[in-house]
Amino acid sequence: MPINRTQRYTEYALLGVLGLAPIFALTVRGWTTLTLVLAAVLSIALLIIGRKSNNKLNQNLKEPIIKSNANFWIWLMIITLASPVLAILISQSIRHDWVWKAYDAPMRFLVAIPLFLCIYNRNIQVMKVWQWSFPLTGIITLALLPHLALGGWSGDTTRVTTSFVDPLTFGHITLTFGLLCLFIFNNKETKSWVWKILNLFGVAAGIYLSIKSGSRTGWIALPIILIIWGLTRPWLKHPIAAISIALCLGLGTSLVAYNMSNIIQTRVNESIQDIKAYKWDTQNGFTSVGARLSFARMGAYYFSLRPLSGWGDQGYKDHIQDPEITKFADPIAQRFPLAAGFHNEFTTNAVHYGIWGLLSTALVFFVPLMIFLKAYRRRIKMQVALIGIIYMICELASSMTTEVWNLKFTAALSALIVASLCGALLSGPNTSKKNIS
Repeated sequence: MPINRTQRYTEYALLGVLGLAPIFALTVRGWTTLTLVLAAVLSIALLIIGRKSNNKLNQNLKEPIIKSNANFWIWLMIITLASPVLAILISQSIRHDWVWKAYDAPMRFLVAIPLFLCIYNRNIQVMKVWQWSFPLTGIITLALLPHLALGGWSGDTTRVTTSFVDPLTFGHITLTFGLLCLFIFNNKETKSWVWKILNLFGVAAGIYLSIKSGSRTGWIALPIILIIWGLTRPWLKHPIAAISIALCLGLGTSLVAYNMSNIIQTRVNESIQDIKAYKWDTQNGFTSVGARLSFARMGAYYFSLRPLSGWGDQGYKDHIQDPEITKFADPIAQRFPLAAGFHNEFTTNAVHYGIWGLLSTALVFFVPLMIFLKAYRRRIKMQVALIGIIYMICELASSMTTEVWNLKFTAALSALIVASLCGALLSGPNTSKKNIS
């Protein structure tokens, strides 16, 4: 088979894998890891085939679009994707404490490096498949729920989720894909009513599943995302009008949701009561929001004891009854992070892997976000850039109240999406000589 045809078929296979990756993420155990590994293998094959055929990068363009400092962004993304594994390696080296299980989830970001390089080299248009598969993720998850073993996490059978996904993760992922559909819906290049209806159902399914999960994780992103949606409407050309309408839209929608949903109203009221009841100098009872405040304070204390080496998963257990902890955290809160983390991505990684874990977390969040913002500001593949911005805001909002990448499947899903979007943007526009470097 000619090399060019092999390339084309391999690229089709890669797009097919990427398109299927998010659809069954919440319903088939191991699905995201499988699709990430397949995508990485196909990417390596494409890189090797492309090298053998001596094709130029971005062959659909008349001349290269990459400026002299483009290598900075490429290497920064490679370092970013490798940083979760490097953080653990450095931390464990300092402590002389080797636990191989700790690499399970972070390894997914490392595996995504070939995918990032392939999409960058070949300028693959990932949103051509994701504009269909993102809405299908919520719709198919909703359709399959009656046929799956549900979670029943923490003994609460009223919180909807699947057997291998906790309700916090289930709620924030379904909300994220629902909000992504809101921005895909406005793609000017696609005028199919079937596609638009599909995305509207995707929005509804994502928000509905998030509410039914009983989880507040990521909800803080909703008004922010709605404000961004208002600000990016082309018919709002006057800045003051755009900001005013966007604020009204975000806050108004949040108030309507609060008044119309008993679940939202109950969970918001509980949060307010927990914050009001929290005491800073005396021991607190275990409540959802109150415990998270205590976890943040506990994490800051443990980090201050070992900022360079970190503690690993449970190395700090001999300090859970230190006076600095017991003065505000009850026995349940003291022991809870040993099994379930600190319910904050930054805090958990800072305690477990010291400054290296904190730096790695910041890189994985903010380097892609900088790429997305820079591309959007320069009007390069604005639809792709906006999808990336929304995704990272949702992940950031969720990371404040739970770990978003400590599970293998969540790390695989985010690694696949972030690496693909960044590769697509750094490869530059299809018909312009601009890039974001």
